[in-house]
Amino acid sequence: MQESIDTLSEDFSRVEEEVDQHISTIAELEEVLDEDETTIADLRQQLSMLRAKLHSTTDENHALAEKKKKYRAASLSKQDYIDNISRQLLSTRDVVFQQNATITRLKGEQAKSQQMIDQLQKHSAKLSVENLSISTRNVTMAEENVARFTAYQQQIDQKTKEVAYWKNLCRRPNPNPAQTQQARRRQGESDSDTSESGPLEDQEIAQLGADYRCR
Repeated sequence: MQESIDTLSEDFSRVEEEVDQHISTIAELEEVLDEDETTIADLRQQLSMLRAKLHSTTDENHALAEKKKKYRAASLSKQDYIDNISRQLLSTRDVVFQQNATITRLKGEQAKSQQMIDQLQKHSAKLSVENLSISTRNVTMAEENVARFTAYQQQIDQKTKEVAYWKNLCRRPNPNPAQTQQARRRQGESDSDTSESGPLEDQEIAQLGADYRCR
């Protein structure tokens, strides 16, 4: 009987050490969680800023498109004017030189307008590509950090539940060595392969905790 009590005392001492290790692990995970929450908050703020910038760029693109339409309409109008002047030259020799000068000037303005249209198109395409790349990269980073935050939270929840179980077990009277050993084996399986065995169910914790007490 004394030997059984001594063995049980050693088992509970090891359990207390495991509980301390779990508490230390939870503290470390909480520190990592705080850092990740700060990182996620920063990324969300950056994401909001990028979205706002994207909306602003979209508005600018719309404005540039409107300017493009106006320039194109102006170019067509100037071309019509050039055609009219050309027809007048056929019947009015007295104003040939003046009309030729006007035509030259209008053609120069038309070339400048077309050049400006080309520049606006290139600038619009460049802004669209840059903002799409930045937005996609930051959204991906934010999603990865949120997934990592969720995994840390699940680990903390599991460790907290396990520590509560062992604390509850240590407060129960008349510990049964066989069931205590069984609970430790179950706990070891949970720590070694949480994806297959998982933590003890609440009903099993309540049943085992009703039969034991460490002190």
